[in-house]
Amino acid sequence: MKKRLLFRYIAAAVAAVPSMAHGSVASPVTDSAPALYARGVELMEKEEGAAAYAYFRAAAEKDYAAAQYKLGVCYDIGCGVAPDYATAAAWYRKAAEQGYADAQFNLACCYELGQGVEQSISQAVYWYRRAAQQGDAQAQFNLADCYYMGHGVEQSALIALGWFSQAAEQGHVDAQVNLGIYYAVSRSGSYAEKGAVFWLRKAANQGDEEAARMIYTHFEPIPYIPTVRFRHFVADSLHALHAILSDSACSAPLLH
Repeated sequence: MKKRLLFRYIAAAVAAVPSMAHGSVASPVTDSAPALYARGVELMEKEEGAAAYAYFRAAAEKDYAAAQYKLGVCYDIGCGVAPDYATAAAWYRKAAEQGYADAQFNLACCYELGQGVEQSISQAVYWYRRAAQQGDAQAQFNLADCYYMGHGVEQSALIALGWFSQAAEQGHVDAQVNLGIYYAVSRSGSYAEKGAVFWLRKAANQGDEEAARMIYTHFEPIPYIPTVRFRHFVADSLHALHAILSDSACSAPLLH
């Protein structure tokens, strides 16, 4: 089974060495929070980390959730400022409490690893769920994996299946692989075989070599599976999970 991804960063921020080529950075203080944030994004894309940090900070201090998240990223990877995991987690929390899904996801990772906060798997699951309930595919996948492994929650393959399905429907390739494996090893009959191939094909079409290898090794030649028909089967199967998934502690939207 594919495992959890920990932490999400804006792509341009991976170049963590701040640019100081244009001299000292003036802290912006007068523009609106959205304008400050937008300028910070522009500077981040140019890998001008120190300047981007100043704009993100100014917007974050105006309680702008997106900027609070980006500021957390800056502290997390040392972009324009010295790395500080505790400060990163604090800014993630500010954005997460405003409902910003990326920040909820990263805060969950902080709790899972004990990075900048006291380690708490239950808190990690809480924040994964908050992001997952907003439709964040990676959070749905991580939450599913927690349930599958019994990591911070009571183990439940059924709840894991529900969350893997939500992520897979959004195109999350690792979730598609895991669903394919689930149908291959946990079910029997023609629909189970079709289910395995359906999801493994989805993943293989996105370039996942493991999925392509499993199809070739275990299932080919397999006739074409009508997509709409099988989607209806998946939806019907998931309705059997409704009593569990509708519980307030672990709810996830069902497929329609």
